Amino acid sequence: MGIVIVAILLLLILSILVMTGLTTLFWLYETVNTGHARHLCTQWRLSLPRATAWLLGSSVLAQLQAFGLYPLGALPFLHRTEGEALRPPVLFIHGLYHNASGWLRFRRWLARDGFTRTAALNYCSFCTDYFSILDKLSRAVDQLRTQYPGEPVLLVGHSLGGLLVRGYLSSPHCMDGDTCKVAAAVTLGAPHGGSRLAALGIGRLARSLLYGGPLIRELEARDLPPPCPVLALTTPLDNFVLPADGSDIAVPGWILEAGEPVCHAGMIYHKPTARRVARFFLETAPLRRNPK
Repeated sequence: MGIVIVAILLLLILSILVMTGLTTLFWLYETVNTGHARHLCTQWRLSLPRATAWLLGSSVLAQLQAFGLYPLGALPFLHRTEGEALRPPVLFIHGLYHNASGWLRFRRWLARDGFTRTAALNYCSFCTDYFSILDKLSRAVDQLRTQYPGEPVLLVGHSLGGLLVRGYLSSPHCMDGDTCKVAAAVTLGAPHGGSRLAALGIGRLARSLLYGGPLIRELEARDLPPPCPVLALTTPLDNFVLPADGSDIAVPGWILEAGEPVCHAGMIYHKPTARRVARFFLETAPLRRNPK
């Protein structure tokens, strides 16, 4: 039994190192060949060697947390909190191949700023497509609004979850008559322009996220100015959304902002990123008028 456990741990560590190494190499290639290296130097004062080392360290740490917490994604009660609060409820949407466990630390950080009522959408990344998950997100928003009648919802989406937020805000499902069901939303490292790494993804959902691919073009055709405040946070060390401008969005009404240097997966395990999300919601989300 002990040998099996050791073998599993070694395989896990090897998987993390291989994934981290490969994505860093792809990031390095794109960074050198697109001029992103100059941006790192002028905007962040990061030389290419230092940025690469920072990315490697951040990636290993994020993957360890992701793999370590992943089994908890099967326990739904861990991803919903209740209680009295002056702020609207928050719905988290995870990224490709992940599950709701990725938000366990993030929700604790948001709770410190008064966002104590949270829920997390779980979906499988295989045998499905973008629009099927979008329908599931729409139902999740309605369920949360049923639980808290009369209150708008806050949305936080990481990676593919952010792309789902974008699709939802441009759909008629986000409106209740003339009222938006969403008070404000944030996307974290969303592949708004797609990613070249999607060509190596497993499953049709992953491959649909190709840089400038059919799905991205369809979303661009559907885009509408958002009916609520929306912030798109990016990271200069994104090793999954490649090239770097794959994180950009130019839809009127969206706020595009460069977050702190951290790897793609690390954004949801990064306290300063969570605090930035909280500040945005504090600035935009309405207080409850008649808390019980």
